[in-house]
Amino acid sequence: MTKTEAAEILANFITVRARTRGLRLIDATVIAECISEARYQTLEGSLLHTAAWLRPADRTIRAAAKRS
Repeated sequence: MTKTEAAEILANFITVRARTRGLRLIDATVIAECISEARYQTLEGSLLHTAAWLRPADRTIRAAAKRS
């Protein structure tokens, strides 16, 4: 998995988490919290878990979110 693919997976996950929490602004703190959650509270070997451990840059995640 490339970092771009990981960013797309994380962008979807972070967008859904932000909506369920009622957040409109997704900043670096929200991204870090969601990635931490994905690292430690998802099944090992899942795409989300792998993407969280690759940890693409916040800018890459935001760019992937804008593209989708």
